[in-house]
Amino acid sequence: MKKRFLAVLLLAVLLLPGCGKEKQTTFQVGDKVETYWFQFTVDQVKTTDRWMDYQPQEGDRLAVCYLTLDSTFSEAVPMNWADFVLRWGDGEEDGTCPIEYQGQEQLPDEYDLVKGEERTGCLVFEVPRGVTQAKLVFQELFNEGDTYYVDVDLPI
Repeated sequence: MKKRFLAVLLLAVLLLPGCGKEKQTTFQVGDKVETYWFQFTVDQVKTTDRWMDYQPQEGDRLAVCYLTLDSTFSEAVPMNWADFVLRWGDGEEDGTCPIEYQGQEQLPDEYDLVKGEERTGCLVFEVPRGVTQAKLVFQELFNEGDTYYVDVDLPI
């Protein structure tokens, strides 16, 4: 009887760490998000009516998301303009990829996040003028396929 109790107790102790602990996938501006390949933080979000020579369509404005990316993988990780999207609703049309690289502090359209590298820059998204809340989304297409959301406020 004592051996059975110890076996059950040992099994419970081994299984307990996995119980009830779901991976966090929703974050706020300033939180560090840990993905399989890297960590990222949305440091700040601003809105503007113009970014360098880029002007949004009538009725839209630009959301500028400033990011810090920290490589945690043992090799260089290829990154591109479509890795992050901004979503503000439930429909397919309620989201967008960043605008093309215009220079300045913007992250390039394609780059490698080198092992041990910290990279800062911004992504610029065109959004309807009435949108005041959105989510910056990164989806892993490897491993478990987790999707990470950072809630952002878009100041008027």
